[in-house]
Amino acid sequence: MYIELLENIFWMEFGLTGVISGIMGGYMKLYDKNSWLYKEAHDESQLYNTNNIRNWGVILNLIISGGAFFLHFLKKTISML
Repeated sequence: MYIELLENIFWMEFGLTGVISGIMGGYMKLYDKNSWLYKEAHDESQLYNTNNIRNWGVILNLIISGGAFFLHFLKKTISML
């Protein structure tokens, strides 16, 4: 039981890391003037250029899938206790 609990906590941490990485990627793309994501976005004539949308896809994928991953293992951990 304790091994499964530790496993769930590890996977929760993994999901939370994905969410935090996605949020940081979004921040770098929108506001951090020293990041390559910001420079790449502002070299274009518009910030939300569709040619550059794959970066947003990665960022949103990290946030959404990491959040779902975290919530799944949080529910599983709570049900074990």
